[in-house]
Amino acid sequence: IEEKNKQLKEKNIKFKEKHSNEISKIEEWSFTNYKRMIFDSEVHDWNIYTSEFDSIIYGKENLIILLEDFNDNLFGCYINSKIDKCSCYENNKWKGERIRDENAFLFSIKNNGRSNEMIKIPIKKEKNKSAFVLYKKDWGVLFAIGEAGDIAIMKERYKNKCYCDPSSFKYPEGKENILIG
Repeated sequence: IEEKNKQLKEKNIKFKEKHSNEISKIEEWSFTNYKRMIFDSEVHDWNIYTSEFDSIIYGKENLIILLEDFNDNLFGCYINSKIDKCSCYENNKWKGERIRDENAFLFSIKNNGRSNEMIKIPIKKEKNKSAFVLYKKDWGVLFAIGEAGDIAIMKERYKNKCYCDPSSFKYPEGKENILIG
């Protein structure tokens, strides 16, 4: 644990130096201050059955989740509400609840030339009851953002199956694929 904390602290310093302007913009949009990185997929376990992600973010609020895909797109979401529910499917039936958050939003930082500026994408009012879903350790999905999974991040074993399906957030006209192209 001590080694992970050291690695995380070093990555946090580098991240803050590299992305200070982007952090400032997200802080402005979210009315919160970035404090520190609490999870990094290169440091922590995020595989099925053993993932540390759920226990690290459970009970937290005001989360900025930053994602970088294989194509160097940099994007993420802000979740204001407390992460106090964990969900899954059992026998093809939904078990659990989604996190409601009327202040949730997605953002695009770097998107391979699809925009020259950072973009904030607020959640649709009628979709805010399904802003975020945290899945249990034994499920293949790490978390999902939005009702139909505007962003679905799979556990490491299934990382090539992550997807982005715009539906719960107010994407700018003609920019529905701004996050990953």
